Amino acid sequence: LFTYSFQYHLLHFTSNKWFFFSFANRQKRRFAPLNISRGPNDFPATLKMFLQLLFVAAALAASGTGQRITTIQLDGVQYFISRMNPYSPELNYFLAYQYCRSIGLQLASFETKEKSDSIMQYLINAGYNKYDFWTSGNRLGTDMLIWMSTGLPFNATFDYMKKNPGEEMPVARQLGAVEQRKDSGASSGCVLLRAPDLQWDINDCTDIKDFICEQTRCYYYNYGSIPVSSAQG
Repeated sequence: LFTYSFQYHLLHFTSNKWFFFSFANRQKRRFAPLNISRGPNDFPATLKMFLQLLFVAAALAASGTGQRITTIQLDGVQYFISRMNPYSPELNYFLAYQYCRSIGLQLASFETKEKSDSIMQYLINAGYNKYDFWTSGNRLGTDMLIWMSTGLPFNATFDYMKKNPGEEMPVARQLGAVEQRKDSGASSGCVLLRAPDLQWDINDCTDIKDFICEQTRCYYYNYGSIPVSSAQG
């Protein structure tokens, strides 16, 4: 028997099953029980399931109950550094992207060297250069590096990524980089700042890392909308 309470959320384990309850906004939601098979690896499986559910509870609490988070501001941009926030978990690239969205932010993009240098210098001065940090950069399903949060390709002047042995230029400037690199698997294409010197590098997207979110950008669309009804075709 195990029960864990997180603000308005409740995790309950009994009879080899997990139950997740939510009381946010005065609404009670009960999710279906999750079965965990018994066996020699029963405890690791149980622990893994608990951590996954704990992440879900934390994300819902942050977005649904107004949990306070700590951000910093550099050059007019607000950043959320997961390492600064004690309740923020280390996540793989995809969950980090979703976590940023759940708190009203987006996984950070660094289109210019000035913006990159600014965050790198802060992380070093704050003593966070012992950790790897996900950014929104990736090359998944494409032959170039792009910023996931903006959809923009890496600038041609983005020449400060880590060089592999034998490479004459950084990977960001290589044409057809996916085919040329040996680590071009479907999951080996996400960009991070790698400890201890915070070099830009490409890594397996499923690895668990810290991450950096930034404020969501607001765009002004200069077009008009035509009011319609569902009956119109």
